[in-house]
Amino acid sequence: MTISLIDIPENVLADIFRKCGFLSIFVLRKVCSQFRNFIDDVKPCIEVNAGIRKISLRMNSYHFRSSAYVKYEDHPKGCVVSYYKQEMKLPPPLPPLQSRPVPEWAQRSGKYSPVPTYNGPKLKECILEGVELMDAFSNDFQAVIGAQRSKTEFFRVHLVCLRPPPCPTRSFPMTRSINTNQRPYGNVIPYTMLSYFETREKFVFRFLNALEQTLQSRKQLLKVENCSMEVIKCEQLLQILPNIDSKYLKSIEISSPKICPHEEFEMDRLVTSNQWRKAKTFDLRSFYVSTPINNFLHFNSAKFHIHSVCCEDLKTMQQVFINSSNFESFEIGYNNFEGRENLIQTFGEAETNGRWYFWIFPIPQSENVLFLNVILCHPHIICFTRCPESTPPQKGCVNCHYSY
Repeated sequence: MTISLIDIPENVLADIFRKCGFLSIFVLRKVCSQFRNFIDDVKPCIEVNAGIRKISLRMNSYHFRSSAYVKYEDHPKGCVVSYYKQEMKLPPPLPPLQSRPVPEWAQRSGKYSPVPTYNGPKLKECILEGVELMDAFSNDFQAVIGAQRSKTEFFRVHLVCLRPPPCPTRSFPMTRSINTNQRPYGNVIPYTMLSYFETREKFVFRFLNALEQTLQSRKQLLKVENCSMEVIKCEQLLQILPNIDSKYLKSIEISSPKICPHEEFEMDRLVTSNQWRKAKTFDLRSFYVSTPINNFLHFNSAKFHIHSVCCEDLKTMQQVFINSSNFESFEIGYNNFEGRENLIQTFGEAETNGRWYFWIFPIPQSENVLFLNVILCHPHIICFTRCPESTPPQKGCVNCHYSY
């Protein structure tokens, strides 16, 4: 008895594809329409890293046991493309913390869970003669997202080339000797050749333009649930975010490749976008904002740093959060607190030690309550939390796990 491809059950197909790598998946897409439709319906995670004259494209999926990534690097003849296979390996359990117990909020949120690490062999390497690095990446990236019809779990973009170099006292020297027995050009280009490279800012400019043009070439907006971008200004984010379908977007995470730049993030155009209004979670690291607090009140949870806050802002947030059944938590860092002496007058008597204030507000027709924690000393954070009164958050600085 002969079984055709269209007779293979979906659970058998899933087991087959779990054992396949990145290259095999692309080959199987061309076998028949059933394979192509099954693969395109997978909910993947896409990550793009822009290094110094090199780009890596990573594809992960909970449906596949192994994943892979492709690395594109400059070469005097064109572009070097390397394919790597990844196997997820869990590190050994963390030893118990002797000097500092794990807070309840960390146990609930899983922030102390071990993080998976990845390693794997190189599957293939080839040199595309006469093909520019950006063109090679754009063609493959377009093939990946062009075939994707299902929702993408994560879409991450990291500007690794703009990150500061590691401390020279804690890393290897910035020059490397070349083994004469090896090829002078491989998947790693010596640091001594950095004079050959264009400026990092110009490379990032070309990279984001290529990414934007590829996303715009799609007939439909990319269906992404969680968008994470590393940028140095809001204009770079706006090159990518409008190409994401707001109907599926759940969270927006923004960070900077710089170390604590504490620069203002101009968000006038961002807060008017559909993606901003539809997202439920917002996380902005390494920047501060001066936009009115009302622009953030539609989020269920948010973490950001604002330039200035006052008691009127906190009162507005209290009223909105009490009336919202979907609200979870807000963590707001601030530079200036105007009218801090009016806190007791605004919210009533509080539990305090002079450096922090803690209030509990009942929520009508709900088993939960609203907690407000205002920290006046470093790190200057305001926390709103909605949860059962039996499991309150930690008071004072113990609860401040968000760094700016």
